[in-house]
Amino acid sequence: MADAAALKSVLDKMTELLQEMQKQNARNPQSAEVTATKALSKRILALTYSPEHNLTFDSWYRRYKATFENDAKSLDDSAKVRLLVRRLDAQSYERYAIYLLSRNSTDLTFKESISSLTKLFGKGESQFCTRRKCLQLQIRESDDLSTHAGIVNRSCEDFQLAACTPDHFKALIFVLSLQGAKYLLVRGDI
Repeated sequence: MADAAALKSVLDKMTELLQEMQKQNARNPQSAEVTATKALSKRILALTYSPEHNLTFDSWYRRYKATFENDAKSLDDSAKVRLLVRRLDAQSYERYAIYLLSRNSTDLTFKESISSLTKLFGKGESQFCTRRKCLQLQIRESDDLSTHAGIVNRSCEDFQLAACTPDHFKALIFVLSLQGAKYLLVRGDI
């Protein structure tokens, strides 16, 4: 009996504490926002930009898009931008700060921030080079067919066929047709 009374007493105290915490959060909604931002920040890995390894903002954001759209939907635009910028590694943040110049990252909307980060931390190669690489794909000895299918799929998505004009495609075929040794320098310049 004494154990039941002690347990009830502990539960009552815990209930009181939880109610007090809820009242404090209701009085200070910013506190709930800070708590949510901290929790989300722990679930999102930092962006380490390395375009040669396909570690771009676009691939990073694709991974966490649902988190920003669903889990962070209660946050206002400014808090989402702060969360986004908080997850840039030190080198990426420094580059982004220089890109913004005198503006503050929270001066941008979330959508504007996504757009500027996509431009700044993109592939780092021209669309022409991306398309040329796609058409030159070959399976690597170390890849199985499933892995190669994934590589082909990503490369074809990056190709952006719908945006490729007939003139772009002709130029691409022209460059790829320059196979002889005497065209090596011309191919290297393109």
